[in-house]
Amino acid sequence: MTPQLRRIVSDSQLSPPQNQTKISFQDFSASKTICSLNITQELPKAETIDHLKANLRFIQQRVNAAPQTVTQPPTITLTTASVPTTIPPPAAIAMATITPLPSFYGDYEKEGEPTDWFRQYRLSLPSTFSDQDKINRFELQCTAGSMAEVWVQNLPSASKATWATFTLVFTARWPPPVHVTLMLAQQKDRIKTITLKEEDIGRMIEKDRGREWGHVKWAKEIERTAQGFGDSRCLLLDVILEGTPAILRDLLTEQYASWPDFVTDVSRLSSSQLQRAKQQLETEKKLREDVDRLQAQASGQKKTPTPTPQPATQATTMPWS
Repeated sequence: MTPQLRRIVSDSQLSPPQNQTKISFQDFSASKTICSLNITQELPKAETIDHLKANLRFIQQRVNAAPQTVTQPPTITLTTASVPTTIPPPAAIAMATITPLPSFYGDYEKEGEPTDWFRQYRLSLPSTFSDQDKINRFELQCTAGSMAEVWVQNLPSASKATWATFTLVFTARWPPPVHVTLMLAQQKDRIKTITLKEEDIGRMIEKDRGREWGHVKWAKEIERTAQGFGDSRCLLLDVILEGTPAILRDLLTEQYASWPDFVTDVSRLSSSQLQRAKQQLETEKKLREDVDRLQAQASGQKKTPTPTPQPATQATTMPWS
């Protein structure tokens, strides 16, 4: 509404007509159009002003009385079933996530060494486990009706009071294996059993983790065994070379500073080197056989047959002569 029209309406104190009870949106649009007219050129008539004023006041009343729509955020209703009433303890969560080990029998047959199994069990335990959780899970790991289950069920309460105490009684029941130190002669006898066949030299052998040359596989096994004896300076090398086929022995040295050097020297030999060594040995072997045969023939020709001695004949004297 322009300032001039607003001043005219305020000066006039007229009420809406009696017969005007409802106004449409078309009238409202028309009134807005009228309000936007420029009235500076000619003032409207009194009747027009009264009618316009009545319409504006009625529209204002309707606008004030209209309810306002307010958009409310969606209401989220939480039920008791969707919210957990209790939070599980950390030990229960950890027990549901760790992977069980193979069952424990305790008879030295099914799982091998009990000490190794117990170490694996201790490594699998979460840090959130209490002492009682560790002991309870150990009992679950025992095979039903096995020697281990009977043992843990018959333990007194004092032996299961703490995890440290339980570890001590387990070690007393299944003591760790004792390392036996072999004498030098025993070590030599043991390492002599690791033999290398001549046909495995320069031949590729299938393994669980791939393929490997037969002579390299043999050298690595020698290294592991010798180091297991505590020999780090190749003190058993002379025994090994005694039983090594000549094809490989002639390509190796007689001294090594360490067993890794020995394995490296064996591994560096190419198949062509080994093949040439085989051919050379076969040639030498054939020459020796030929020489032995010729020597045998020569010895046979020089020998003369020894005459067979004839018995001496004696003259028999007749009694009548």
